[in-house]
Amino acid sequence: VIALGSSLIKNKTLKALDLYDLSSDGRPLISGIGWQGFFVCLQNQESALERIDLRYSSIDEGGLTALTNALANNSTLKMLDLSHNKSISARQWRPFFACLGYPNVELEELCLCDNNVTDEELAYLAQSLAKNRTLKALDLGATSSITNTGWAPFSRLLCDKSSISSIHASNHTLEFLGDQRIPVDLDDLLQLNEQRNKMIVSREKILKYHFQNSENNVQEFIDVESKVLPHAINVISQICSNGAGRTLLFELLRTFSVKNGILLHVAHQYY
Repeated sequence: VIALGSSLIKNKTLKALDLYDLSSDGRPLISGIGWQGFFVCLQNQESALERIDLRYSSIDEGGLTALTNALANNSTLKMLDLSHNKSISARQWRPFFACLGYPNVELEELCLCDNNVTDEELAYLAQSLAKNRTLKALDLGATSSITNTGWAPFSRLLCDKSSISSIHASNHTLEFLGDQRIPVDLDDLLQLNEQRNKMIVSREKILKYHFQNSENNVQEFIDVESKVLPHAINVISQICSNGAGRTLLFELLRTFSVKNGILLHVAHQYY
C-alpha cells in the first residue's frame, strides 16, 4: 500500500479508489506506518483523487492519525467512506473530527456508519462543522449509541437561536445525517438546508425560529432611532416574505404606530 501511495503522488487522472475490506478475519492487514505511507498521496496539491472507499479496512488509531494529517492539507477529496472500522475507539475519532474544521478540507460526503461514535464525540464533530461550509452529507448510519443528547449539538449547529446574527452564521450546508430516526426539529432543519439558495435558508430560519413569537421579538426595535426604523422595516420585509412574515411586519408597524408619525408612508408600501 505504501507503493500504491507513492505511485498516486504522480497520478493526475485517477479520481476514485476502492480499498474495501483490507482485513483478514477482522484483523488489519495494514499497519499505521503502512497507512502513513499511503496517505502521503493526499498531501500532493496536484492529487486528482476525489473519492476513497475505506469500508471494513480495519484502520487503527495510527492509520486514522495518518489520514487526519494528510486530509488537513488536502482540498481535492470530496467523498470519504470510513464505515465499519471498529478498531478505532470513540475518543480516537476526536482529532479527525477537529480536522473537518480546517480551511483546506473540502469534503462534501463523509460516511461513518457502524463505528464507535457516541454522543460525546458528536459534540466534538458538531463543533468542528461550525467552521465547515462544504460537507453536505454525513452518514452516521443506524447507530444505536446516539441519543437525543448526541443530536442536540447538531440542532444548534444548523440553527443557533440565541440571536438573529447567530442564526445567520449557522451551518446552512449540511443536508443529511443518515437513514435513521432523528429528532423532528433537526430533520426540519436538514430539509431547510436542501435549498440551493442559502440566503433564503437563512431568512427562513430567522423567521421560523427567531420571530416565531412576533409580539415579543418586535420589542428589539423599540429603542431604534426614528430615522433608522424605515431601514429596519425594509430588512424585515425582505426576510419575511410569507404570511407569517407579514404578520410580524404588522406587529412591528403597530408597535411604532405613534412614533413620530414616520411609519405611515412605509406601511403603505407593504399593505
